[in-house]
Amino acid sequence: MRSRPPRPATSVSVIIPAFDEEATVGSVVRTARNHPLVGEVIVIDDGSTDRTAHRARKAGGRVLSFPENRGKGEAMEAGVRATAGGVIVFLDADMLDLSDDMLTAIIRPVMSGTHDMFTLLRDRLIGSLQHLSPSFVISGNRAMKREFWERIPRKDRSGFDVEIALNYYAFRQKRSTGTFAVEGLHHVIKEQKHGVLRGFVERLYMVIVCIRAFHKFYVFGIFRKQAAA
Repeated sequence: MRSRPPRPATSVSVIIPAFDEEATVGSVVRTARNHPLVGEVIVIDDGSTDRTAHRARKAGGRVLSFPENRGKGEAMEAGVRATAGGVIVFLDADMLDLSDDMLTAIIRPVMSGTHDMFTLLRDRLIGSLQHLSPSFVISGNRAMKREFWERIPRKDRSGFDVEIALNYYAFRQKRSTGTFAVEGLHHVIKEQKHGVLRGFVERLYMVIVCIRAFHKFYVFGIFRKQAAA
């Protein structure tokens, strides 16, 4: 059995929220576990009805299972509480072709202290989002300082709109953020997972949640901050 290299002083915890992702979660776990900068990998099985937990354990991940689906934000929060790394990495469980280089690209800037959060963009997002500020990019694949996560109000970091909350508080707290846009990283789309109708409904719901969260934080949040000044 090949020995693993010693871990760096700044530990890195990878958290993978997963709901019915048996087809892909094992590959994501293996890539994360084999990365020389990663100290631990935990999969939060968010009430899956398939073999997500089994595939994650088989790939070498530690698994924490919810008895029912609680949503991505709750899964992320549970993962942070169950880990100890000073650098937290969230990864989507449905990614295809995740590589060591991609992980290094988002972990290194946070480990070095030059950035508070760094985000990995899939290829479909490169063209449409490359001109936006990193604080406005939506992605489930991010590395960040634990300290930054803990400074986000509990009610916002555990809700369905957690991705927008991360962006908003990075913007509000004037955090240093960055993105790594990579071609060749794909994911299994909702229509492939659940069929055309259910996939479309879930995609529509996701869009509605994002729009609602954007208004909650960037419109009303900034307005409340200015009113209080």
